[in-house]
Amino acid sequence: MINFNRTNSRHILVFGMYDGEVHQLRGTDGVIVATHNAGPLIGHASVDITQTLFLIDNVMNGFSLHRLDDGACIRTYHTNPVKTFPKQVMFGENMDVVVGGSDAGVIYVFDKNKGTLKQVLKHANKARVQTVTTYDDAHYSVIVGATSQNDAEAIISIWSRQRDNHATPHRLGTALKHFAWGIVQLTIAMALLIYISNVISWI
Repeated sequence: MINFNRTNSRHILVFGMYDGEVHQLRGTDGVIVATHNAGPLIGHASVDITQTLFLIDNVMNGFSLHRLDDGACIRTYHTNPVKTFPKQVMFGENMDVVVGGSDAGVIYVFDKNKGTLKQVLKHANKARVQTVTTYDDAHYSVIVGATSQNDAEAIISIWSRQRDNHATPHRLGTALKHFAWGIVQLTIAMALLIYISNVISWI
C-alpha cells in the first residue's frame, strides 16, 4: 500500500504486505530515507491526519496502532479473525475511533485511545467485509462497508452518526451525494481486495 505524506517533507510511505516493513521514500527522487518494521504482515494501512500515527490490519489477531516515526506498536485492537484475509482499517469520528472489517460479516468500531470495543455493526451474514471507509463532516460521521468476495452478492452498507453524544448509528435509506466519489473508490478497492484474497488463497 502507498500513502502520500502530507507534511512539508512530502515523503511517500510504502507499506509492505508480506514483510511488515514501512518505507519512507523521498518524494523528489524516490530514495528510501527510513525503514521500520510494523509486524510480520500488513493487510491494510491508514495514516492519521496529523501524520504521526498509522493503523494496520495485522492479519493475525486484529488491528494495530503504531507510531509513524519508528513503527512501534502502541495498541492492539483484537478481533480474532478466523482467516487471514486482508481487511481495510480506518480512523473515524475525527480520529477518535478505529473502524475495521472482518471475515464474519461485521464491522468493528473501537475506541482508539482505550482500545475497547465500542460497537459491532452487522453488514451481512458471514460474508467477508474487507472494504471499509469513513467520512466526517460538521454534522455527521459516516461508516461505509462492502462485501468483498466473488461468491456472494455485492452489498454496500452505510451508517451515520449525528454529531451528538446521544445519537446512535443507523443505516441510511437514501443515497448520499457526498459519497458518490467514495462509492467509486469502494468499487475499485473491492476489486483489488478480491484479487489479493485470491492470490493469497493460492499461496
